Amino acid sequence: METALHKYFATRRSFVVAAALATLTLSPLAAQAKDAYPDHPIRLVVPFPPGGTTDTLGRLLAPRLAERLGQSVIVENRAGAATQIGAMEVARSPADGYTLLLTGPSTFTANPAVNTQTPYDPLKSFDYLGLTGTMPVILLAHPKTPYHDVKALVQQAKQEPSRMFYGSFGPGSIMHFAGETLNSVADIKMTSVAYKGSSPAMTDLIGGQIPMTFDTVVVAAPYVKSDKVRALAVTTAKRSTLLPDVPTMTEAGYPMDISSWLGIAAPAGLPADVRAKLERAIADTMQEPATRQAMLNIGIEPAPTGGAAFEQKVRDEYADFRKLALEKGIKPE
Repeated sequence: METALHKYFATRRSFVVAAALATLTLSPLAAQAKDAYPDHPIRLVVPFPPGGTTDTLGRLLAPRLAERLGQSVIVENRAGAATQIGAMEVARSPADGYTLLLTGPSTFTANPAVNTQTPYDPLKSFDYLGLTGTMPVILLAHPKTPYHDVKALVQQAKQEPSRMFYGSFGPGSIMHFAGETLNSVADIKMTSVAYKGSSPAMTDLIGGQIPMTFDTVVVAAPYVKSDKVRALAVTTAKRSTLLPDVPTMTEAGYPMDISSWLGIAAPAGLPADVRAKLERAIADTMQEPATRQAMLNIGIEPAPTGGAAFEQKVRDEYADFRKLALEKGIKPE
């Protein structure tokens, strides 16, 4: 019996020593594997069709991120269902840092605030890595309307509420929330007219079919500068660099801060080292003067933040929009 026990413990000691030596031998390799991220190309999913502003920004940032990460970053368009197809493609992907999402309020705040049945949870399904930039929203009027500023518009709306219509991109769009926010802060009741995008709304505004509309400054600037439409105010806290003479809503006496913005996220649950590497790559890219100028050239104002600040922005904006949707009875089409 003693001999058998002696042999057992001797064998056991040999196994433990061998395992410890193996661990010491393999630990440098494990560390190298950990540091190897990324070791194959990264997908940057854009939930919009090719050619739009988000797609353009994605193709601008992809090679710059690739330089810092040491791997190709490939833009992949997954449009449809109000950005839900692309968002779900990312949310369901492994949280390994090889699938990223570039999008904005339509995915993370505005649509989910109206449609609580989205197949993902904006507050739980993603790790937020960094905000990149903003596209200020602007209130435009037809040149022949009697109001030349927001105060005059509000007075008109109080006198003739039944005649005050504004173009938006439908329930859950950032333009709709801008209009409803103005309704709330000015205590008026303008009615939203839903359009399938900027082009038909701008056509009807120029043609006089609607008296006003909300749109992004980048779209509106050429029409404002050619006097085809009248700019009343931007909805952001600061004036736009593209139209610096146009006042903010807050300056006009109706405080708000609403913009269309774009940021990068990943599936929830990224390893801490992978997340840190991605956040650093995004931050470094956004500090490049060439990157910032290229963004300004396509109408996006650089406004980089870290992941934590980006996540907080999403949480705050979602809460604000959800409250407004409930107050105004905004429901998905």
